[in-house]
Amino acid sequence: LDSAEKAVAASPEDTSAAIVLARSLRARGDSAGAQRELTTRIGRHPKAPDLRAELGWTLLDRRDFAGAAAAFSEALKLAPSSIDAKTGLVTADLAEGKKARATARINEWLEASPESPDLRVLKARVDMLSGDVASAERALRDVIAAHPGNLDAYSLLGRLYVAKGDLDQALVECAVQAVVLLFDVMARHVGRHGRLVEDAREIQPLGLPVLDALLGVEQVGA
Repeated sequence: LDSAEKAVAASPEDTSAAIVLARSLRARGDSAGAQRELTTRIGRHPKAPDLRAELGWTLLDRRDFAGAAAAFSEALKLAPSSIDAKTGLVTADLAEGKKARATARINEWLEASPESPDLRVLKARVDMLSGDVASAERALRDVIAAHPGNLDAYSLLGRLYVAKGDLDQALVECAVQAVVLLFDVMARHVGRHGRLVEDAREIQPLGLPVLDALLGVEQVGA
């Protein structure tokens, strides 16, 4: 918390520092303090969507669902593509037991952006909570097929299999997720050291297509 406070003091106009401080306060159980900090910052930066989204999460902690929804809605007006704000709105709906409204929101967003992997993963989360495991699994498989580097999809699919009691398949998904993350780290490392990122394919000894997908190039043998 001390370091977060020092960061805010050193950069009082830095909204990201204010968010770090608010999260530190929440982690200590001081959601009221986090709300005060964010409200003050929003007064100075009324058009900062990240501050309003963070206020939404803080209000959810305080079980002020209506206030949280309002904060997320304001964030979404300022940043219409914000997945954080959309996730927050859906979470506020679910916290109030309004699964139908949460699903309706996501379906509306998906109509406008049907290929968005973030929205499709969010839809899968709601499907799982609604008990529609088959639909969630199909959605996650589709996301992984189109975006093999999407760690959220692998993670959620692994949790889905754990919930189903299919621990073997859950372990497979976790292993694949680890491989994706490893290749991502290696590709970034290569890119930072002055070589073409595509050269990272040299470190693909198992012939897996994962790195090719991460690099946005055509898969070998496709």
